[in-house]
This record gives sequence, structure tokens and C-alpha cells, in this order.
Amino acid sequence: MFNLSSIIFVPIVHDLQVFGWLTFDQLGEEFDYSKDELTLLEQVGKWLGLYLSRKDDEVYIDTDLQLTERESMILNLLAEGYNNKKMAELLQLSEHTIRDYVSSMDFVLVY
Repeated sequence: MFNLSSIIFVPIVHDLQVFGWLTFDQLGEEFDYSKDELTLLEQVGKWLGLYLSRKDDEVYIDTDLQLTERESMILNLLAEGYNNKKMAELLQLSEHTIRDYVSSMDFVLVY
């Protein structure tokens, strides 16, 4: 009657703040999806909301940790969730070199 499409909206939210939404539109065709897939889409919206809620301000932490520029870059990539293979691609190094950098840094990562 209204010529509407089959649409799924996934809110992008964090702590009651709405950043937007993802829209999946099948142009009137029925979606083929499972409850698990919808749950995954909901989780993606929450992860994106968490990411977007981060402040752009740099945080200064006073520590005795002395890192080289390369070690700092690798540490930042680790904090963003990159694995050794992706870091190696981004920094144009081998995975073995990345592994050596990570293991040589004298600190413990806590997840």
C-alpha cells in the first residue's frame, strides 16, 4: 500500500547516546536471516557506538616506560586490536619482526 521496503535498522549506541544506525534494505524482498545474525548485528552496533564514544583528546599517562617510536606505533596498533599479520602489513615489516618487537617490550598487556 505504501510501497515500503523490507528494512533492518541497527542502532549505533553507547551509554544511551545514539550515534546513528546501519540500514539494510532489501527493496521489498524478504530477508533471509537467523536470530544469531540479528544478535550479531546488534552487537556490531554496540561496538561501533563504543568506538565512536571515545574521546579524541590524547591522554597522557606518566610512566617510566621508555619506548622507541616503532614500539609506540606497535603498542597503539595492539591497543586498537590489530593482530601481528595486519600490523606487519601496515608497517611494511615481517610478522616475525612484529612478534620480536612485541616480545621485547617490557610490559604486560591486560585484556
